[in-house]
Amino acid sequence: MWAKIAGIIWILLGILWLIKPQLLRKRLIKKTGRKMRWAVYGFIIVFVFSLLGMVFKAQWLWLKIAGIAGILFAVKAILGLLAKASGKVAGFWEEKPLNFFRIWGLVLCLSGVLLILTR
Repeated sequence: MWAKIAGIIWILLGILWLIKPQLLRKRLIKKTGRKMRWAVYGFIIVFVFSLLGMVFKAQWLWLKIAGIAGILFAVKAILGLLAKASGKVAGFWEEKPLNFFRIWGLVLCLSGVLLILTR
C-alpha cells in the first residue's frame, strides 16, 4: 500500500518536473542549506530502507538490480549532501541545463511506475 502511494507521488513529481524543470532547479539551489541537508538525510535513510525491503521481496533479477542501483544512488546522495561543500552542490545544479531536469523527471515517473507495479 505504501509503495503505491509513494509511486503516485513520484509520478506526480516527475510530471511536474517534466513540465516545469526550472522549478526543480530553483528548489535544489535554495534547499542546499545546512538545516535542509539534515531533513534530506533523514528522508534518504527512510528511502534506502524502503528500497531494501522491496529488493528483498522482488522476484525478478532486473528489479533487484534496479533496487540495488537505487540504493547506491541514495548512498551517493547522502555523502554528497553531507559534504562541507554544499555551495559546490548548489553550483553544480545551477550549471545543469533544463533538459537534465526533464530527464530526471522522466526517471522519477518510471520509478513511480515500478513502485506501483511491485507487490
